[in-house]
Amino acid sequence: MGIFVSNIHVLALFLGKYNVTVDDRKRISLPADFVSESFPGGGGDTFVLLQGIEKCILMYELSDFLPYYDELSNFNRLDEDERRLRRGILASIQRVNKDSKNRLLISQELLDYAEISEKDVVVMAAQGKTVMELWKKELYDSEVLGIKQVLSDLSNKIAKRKRIADKRND
Repeated sequence: MGIFVSNIHVLALFLGKYNVTVDDRKRISLPADFVSESFPGGGGDTFVLLQGIEKCILMYELSDFLPYYDELSNFNRLDEDERRLRRGILASIQRVNKDSKNRLLISQELLDYAEISEKDVVVMAAQGKTVMELWKKELYDSEVLGIKQVLSDLSNKIAKRKRIADKRND
């Protein structure tokens, strides 16, 4: 169902995951569908990279990052946990522009955080139209295996929380 663009496997409409390589200059190539003006939300030149909660790198198109930044700004400054979480997230932010060949330069700090030292990286759609996660292949495989093993429990917990929230809103 996907198409191949150089060494990147891209699923239609940027769904699912695909593999990229990090070149010697610490750059990844963006998929053609993602940078196409015809892709909803795609075609932006500025991206924000930051540490994910898990050992991955989050990649936002700038327009999708701004609401997340606003949410971080609304954290309670009097709450130590919220201050520390906000500080940790904001300290890792890297703003990058894609080059003429649709590549992004990733800082060594972010590569180290995500334990990406080899060339093979899994990139997956995370949320929104232009939010992605970049994973070391082995860590991604382990994460997915762990999720598959507890998928039923996770979906039940989330459904229960939603039911409780819905009852509060009634």
